[in-house]
Amino acid sequence: GPGSIPFGFDLGPDNKLIEIKAEQAVIGQILKLREAGHSLAEIANQLTASGIKSKKGSKFYPSTIKALLERHSEAA
Repeated sequence: GPGSIPFGFDLGPDNKLIEIKAEQAVIGQILKLREAGHSLAEIANQLTASGIKSKKGSKFYPSTIKALLERHSEAA
């Protein structure tokens, strides 16, 4: 289902993942904040304050950020 599409991507016509530029930019922002030593909660709060929503249209939570970072480090 759509829950399996990671943040930063969408399903293309051939069911391959394609990057969503705006969401990729958010991931970049998250990585920068993390490298700068911000906590998961701080990052989640900052995204929420910026009006950035998760894939499901809800606000970001520390757990959401953690999963995203873990997925990114696996992909790297």
